Amino acid sequence: MDPNEELNNFLTTFFENVDLKSPLFYNYPTGIRFDLASDIENKVLRTRQIEHRFLKIWEAITKSSDLVYFIVFIDCWEGNPQSVFEKNIAELYNTLFNKDTDNVSLLKQDYRYPDQDDTDEVKTFRYCIKVMNIDFDVKKFISVFSGTGEQTALGDFFIINETKKVIIHPYDIRGMDIISNDLKILKEIYTIHNEWILEFDRDKIDKIFKPKE
Repeated sequence: MDPNEELNNFLTTFFENVDLKSPLFYNYPTGIRFDLASDIENKVLRTRQIEHRFLKIWEAITKSSDLVYFIVFIDCWEGNPQSVFEKNIAELYNTLFNKDTDNVSLLKQDYRYPDQDDTDEVKTFRYCIKVMNIDFDVKKFISVFSGTGEQTALGDFFIINETKKVIIHPYDIRGMDIISNDLKILKEIYTIHNEWILEFDRDKIDKIFKPKE
């Protein structure tokens, strides 16, 4: 089955067809918002912390045999057509995956952030591949995401662990949202990496996991 079709079926079955867009944490009732490096100005130290935190959280959730979707959303309009990104998208997938990436699926959809005052006709292209985690080079992804790799960060990234029923959205270098319908998985990373939770949303997150008095 086409990866985008599989993804749609998965979202409908396990996540009530949740919208893959920012802010993911506010789009679903059970999730966590982590602070990656919001308060670090030094680029070297910031990159080091992003890599450390992302990798630790990723390893706490994902095993090598897990099946994952890697999704990139690209927004295009007349002055910024899809053709501009095609080569870079291909290079990105070839960089991140240790396997043939010919099966990257492309889905055209409506713009996810419509604005009544926007006169441009914006369309969104969703690129998706489904692989075993062992074939996904997460360290290279972190370098792309943090802006330290050879590849440029394109669009909006989502990583979905189909096996664990977890959706991860690193929304920018400051933070990362994680949602799941499995509270046990979320509770584990909530407990282990509690000090990394974004303080702005801590009260809301604590209410999800702490017993009601």
